[in-house]
Amino acid sequence: ARRMDLDALAHAPVDAIVCARALQTQADLARRGGVRHRGAKLADYLIAAAQARLPILHYEADYEVIASVTHQAHEWIARRGSL
Repeated sequence: ARRMDLDALAHAPVDAIVCARALQTQADLARRGGVRHRGAKLADYLIAAAQARLPILHYEADYEVIASVTHQAHEWIARRGSL
């Protein structure tokens, strides 16, 4: 049953375009100043870049920071700090 659930999810491959988008997002955050761009992990940037056209369901504040640049739709899966 779990395999069927996973198969129902949209696939978002990571290719050179996605990698470039992730690096650009990190650079855009760095240009804003501060250290916000350092909090997100590379995996967070790659996931957000791969999901550029899909909403991101998350339980991590880094996606809010990334979305402040990308303007991606995102939603906490649970109230922040509740899990």
